Amino acid sequence: MEKATKWDQQHACLHNMLASHDPCQLPPHVHHARAMPAHGHASAVTVALEAELDKARARISELEDEKRVMRKKVERFLRKVTEEKASWKSRMRDKAQHVIATSKEDVKTERRHRRQLEAANGKLVKELAEAKASAKQAAQSYEMERKAREMMEDACEELTKEVEEDQAEVELLRRECLGMREEMEEERRMLQMAEVWREERVQMKLSDAKLALEHKYSQLNRLQAEMESFLRKDGKSIDAN
Repeated sequence: MEKATKWDQQHACLHNMLASHDPCQLPPHVHHARAMPAHGHASAVTVALEAELDKARARISELEDEKRVMRKKVERFLRKVTEEKASWKSRMRDKAQHVIATSKEDVKTERRHRRQLEAANGKLVKELAEAKASAKQAAQSYEMERKAREMMEDACEELTKEVEEDQAEVELLRRECLGMREEMEEERRMLQMAEVWREERVQMKLSDAKLALEHKYSQLNRLQAEMESFLRKDGKSIDAN
């Protein structure tokens, strides 16, 4: 449209130049035609105008061709823009659907994780309560064991004292046994001497001495049995501790 307007301006300019009869303003071929004799002036101007008209028509045809080409380019561009717009909308729609599906899956995953976390928290609370109960029970057991250990220590101390006392008693019994044995030996010597001096009296004393000896042997055996029993009992108590 702009080039067509320029052609209109050129056509008007040519018309003005012809009307002004100014040789300097006319094109060379038109000026040459006007310089010809009068009888050929009209035909020369006509030829020049027809030539300019042909050029103008050729230019118009070129412009129309360019316009058609430009229109096709614009149509192709608009069609491409429309296709790209449709493709973009399709991609955006697919992307939105993918985002929505992903969001739904994320929500499901989050809910599943939350349920798992709640279950784990419940299990942890239960285990914590059990641990507290176990700790309380362990503390009670430790307290009972501590008291039992203290009682055992007291019993061991008491037993040690008793053992020491029993050992003293055993030592006393041992000394008594030795004394009784010495007395028995002395009496035995006396019996032997009595047998030499007087048989009857010796017989009487022997009888008495035998009785006394049997009595003392009986006491000695009893003391030995008690001492052995005590030592066995004491040995078992020490082994048990």
